[in-house]
This record gives sequence, structure tokens and C-alpha cells, in this order.
Amino acid sequence: EFPSYGPYWKEVAADQWFESPPRLVPALHVHGYWDQEDIYGSPAAYAALERLDTHNDLNFFVAGPWRHGQHFRNNGSSLGKLQFGENTTERFREEVLSRFLRYFLHEGKSELPAPVTVFETGSNHWLTFESWPPAGEEMHFYLQPDGLLSFAPPDKADAFTGYISDPASPVPYKPRPIWNFDYTNVPVREAWQRWLVEDQRFVDGRPDVVTWVSEPLTEAVTVRGPVLARLFAETTGSDADWVVKLIDVYAGVEEDYEMSG
Repeated sequence: EFPSYGPYWKEVAADQWFESPPRLVPALHVHGYWDQEDIYGSPAAYAALERLDTHNDLNFFVAGPWRHGQHFRNNGSSLGKLQFGENTTERFREEVLSRFLRYFLHEGKSELPAPVTVFETGSNHWLTFESWPPAGEEMHFYLQPDGLLSFAPPDKADAFTGYISDPASPVPYKPRPIWNFDYTNVPVREAWQRWLVEDQRFVDGRPDVVTWVSEPLTEAVTVRGPVLARLFAETTGSDADWVVKLIDVYAGVEEDYEMSG
């Protein structure tokens, strides 16, 4: 009935309300790193309201190693084959959510949680910050024409990599078969819940996928905050969607590996 972004959708759009909310109320934004249904919403809502939280005591942000809604489930110690070393969802509810609710709903009968609480995968521990993303150094990676991902820009300004995409054979987001979603079907439901943490090698080698791989890192690299891909690209088609994945390569893993964060 309302196919275009007109007055109807603008009236109910959250980003429009965030521009000038009538008042700011306490908010706890909970984000899952592998939220397969809405990976954008919580960080965007937090960022939109944070500029209005002048005393940094009303707008809170939590990020954990979770799929959609996993922070309210009992087991937060793993997702797929990723292991986190503790029950992260239980820790979130006991040390962040309960303190937030007791403070604002029970007349300050608890200390406030930190403005930002995040779980750092890999090291598998919790960190707190005053805002998100925290202050840090911007890091650049560059796509080289020989398939190398490097810290230095390409030597040749006109270097490029090309590929042929066939719309009749689209790149799947997960290994086939891809079933119609049925929440009562346990295998189908679980496959949907964990596809963001599955092995990504199933698309490597396709003629419509190009891959760049860095040299093995000599020291740990911690990524906090948004990741932006800046592409200089052209297409022979009328339009195109480019999907970019930043993938952590686990050295020496086998098919039955257990990964830690």
C-alpha cells in the first residue's frame, strides 16, 4: 500500500524521531555481534541518542557475542563452534541488566552499570568504556591486485581486480540447501541462528567472488567500532550490490575445530 519512502514511512521511522525526541528516558541498547536479523539497529539507536545524553547517565550500550535475542537465553557460553569461556548472557543479566533496572525502577537501589560494556572476543573478557566506539587509532587495509590484503596502498594507481557476476546464479549467504524458514523446525531454526559464524570457505573459488588474504599477523589486532569498506568500482550493469566480508582466518583448523571467540 505504501511502496515508496513517503510521508507514511517517514512518520513512523525511528531515525526521524531520534532527531528531536520530546524527552530522553533511560535506555539500554543491547547488541549481538552476530545478530542475524538486525545487526544495525542497536548501535545506530545508541549513537543517535548519545549526542543528547549530556551527563552520560541515561543512554547505555552493551555488546556481546550473541545471535539475535541470545542475551535473554540461558546459554551464552558459545555460538556455533565459537567458545567464549563463560556464560556471557548470565553475566550480562546479573551485572548489567539487573543493575540498570534496579537503579531506574527501584529508586537508585543499585549502582549504575558503566555507560558502555562490551565483550571482547578472542581475549574473551569484558571491557567498559565511557562511550562507543572508544577512542582509538584508525587502521587501513588495502586490496592489492595480486589478491593480497596489506597495510600499504597499491603501487599502481590503475590496478584493478575484475569478476563476472551472473544474477541467475547469486552468491548464497550460507551453504545450500537453504530452507524456507520454519521456527518449529529445530535444524532449520538453528541453521538460521548461527549462519553468521559458520565457515566462509564455501564461496571461495566462485567466479563471482574475489578474495584478498593478508600475510599471517605477527601480533594481535583488536577491532573495536564500525568497519567501513571504501570501494572504487564500476559495473557494466545498470546497478550492483557489493557485499564485503572481513573474515578472521584460523590457522591450522580442521573441520571439527572448536574456535575461541
